[in-house]
Amino acid sequence: MKTVFSNTDLVHTFAQRTQQEGKTSSGGMFFNGNSIYSYGYHYLLGEFINDTTILINDTGYSSSTAKHIYLLINATRQYRQLYFKDICLDNVYNRIINASKSIINARKKEIYANEIIKAYESLESFLNEFGQAIVCGYSGYKLTDKNLIIKDERFKEIKKIYKSIAKDKDKFIELGKERERKTKEREKRIFEESLTKFFNYELNYITKKTNEDFLRVSQDKTKVETTQGVKIDIQEAKNLYSLIEQGIDIKGIRIDNFTVISLNGHLKVGCHNINVKNMHEVGNIIKNI
Repeated sequence: MKTVFSNTDLVHTFAQRTQQEGKTSSGGMFFNGNSIYSYGYHYLLGEFINDTTILINDTGYSSSTAKHIYLLINATRQYRQLYFKDICLDNVYNRIINASKSIINARKKEIYANEIIKAYESLESFLNEFGQAIVCGYSGYKLTDKNLIIKDERFKEIKKIYKSIAKDKDKFIELGKERERKTKEREKRIFEESLTKFFNYELNYITKKTNEDFLRVSQDKTKVETTQGVKIDIQEAKNLYSLIEQGIDIKGIRIDNFTVISLNGHLKVGCHNINVKNMHEVGNIIKNI
């Protein structure tokens, strides 16, 4: 069984949950069972709390750990993702207090108002759903009584701030939607530029998070590569595409360390959501290699 991987392959293998351990060749990341770490046990990167949910420690304190966080987020997007910044009182308190200070003199107050609304409601939703609270640290977390958090003076303070903002919630959300629309348009342009560079072999993967993935054949014609940086042996890719062409149900089929989930609008393989038109384009290329 393979246990040493590149950074990209490691997080995807962890996400597939098909083996108990693995590490990167550089030693930067490793996982044991349901938990994955960045540069040692002092920084828990993420942990599955059940079959459908992963906790992600997105409070990274270095640029390299921030890259690990991004890789994990992308590799586990087929699961429900909960983030430390949204469910830990310390993090939510700091976010709301900082936003409440910034909103005072802000020209576009909806930016900070929506930050307050999102931060408070994320924490409250977690408390109500799980009936417990999480106390977080770099090295991990521990469960505690929900009522201890609710009685905490910091929680009372941010609840008061939230209520002062929530009375105009609809207005702030509507203003935020326009900003979000413009942001998405800008992100779409950036992604399209990056995708062109990916197809031209100027980029090996696309760092911008997106809901759709694309494929290309490697320059040496031995692999099929994804915009997430994953590389699949071209013979495995050929075998899978042959089944697709024959109309055979491919759900559950393994390809490298990944499991095919479905082919319906997109080819869903692990965390990948592959554009079908692009899949056929690459499929027709590799048939002739």
